[in-house]
Formats: sequence, structure tokens, C-alpha cells
Amino acid sequence: MHKFLIGSLFLFFFSSLFLLSCKDDDNCVKTSWYKDTDADGFGNLAMSVESCLQPEGYVSNSLDCNDSDVTINPDADEICDEIDNDCDGKVDIGRDGKALSRPCYDGPANTRSVGACKDGVQTCENGQWGACK
Repeated sequence: MHKFLIGSLFLFFFSSLFLLSCKDDDNCVKTSWYKDTDADGFGNLAMSVESCLQPEGYVSNSLDCNDSDVTINPDADEICDEIDNDCDGKVDIGRDGKALSRPCYDGPANTRSVGACKDGVQTCENGQWGACK
């Protein structure tokens, strides 16, 4: 029993050393990881760490322009609100480079698309939808 205990302790000691050396592996290639506070898959450039393994709550990109709001990220659609929702550096501008617009109709009920009654277009102006034209 005594030899078994000594052998077990010996095995445990050297296994622990091996595991510690794996965690602190000098041969690993460290990667930059960026904190993703809002968990939208896009990280914050201002909050990064270098590590061989991905830390929990971190991602490999730094593309989020507002890491406290899950609805604002490079995959988000731009909406009319004076905020850069899609992180492209432009406010209320669509992916086509034009001001946001949407179809509208302000004619009498039941007359839409009847004769000359056609849809108009509203354009986003200062975070608000403009008049139907």
C-alpha cells in the first residue's frame, strides 16, 4: 500500500507539472482577443488581451462600434435614428451609400395603386422619416 501511495503521488506530481507546462506553453502562437460585452459576436478594439486560448467573453475581431448594445454591429441593418447601427462610419445611410428611404402612401384608404394613386417615398432626415413624396 505504501509503494502504491508513493507511486500515485509521484505520478500526480509529474502530471501536474506537465499540465502546468501545457498551460504556459512558450511555443504557442498568441492571438489578440477582443472583449465582446454585448455578446453579438463582435469585439471592442479598446479592450483586448493576448492569449494562446480564447478567453470566455472574447472574440477574434474588433469590429464592434458600440459594444454595449447588441443591436449595433457590422451585421445590423441601418435604421433611421441618427445612430451608426451597422458600424460603417455613416449615420442613416444604407449599404448602397444612399440616405435611407422607404415606400409610403398617404392617400385615402382603399385607393392605393388605383389609377394615379401610387406609393411615394419617405427619406430619413435627421433621424426622422420625412414627408411622403
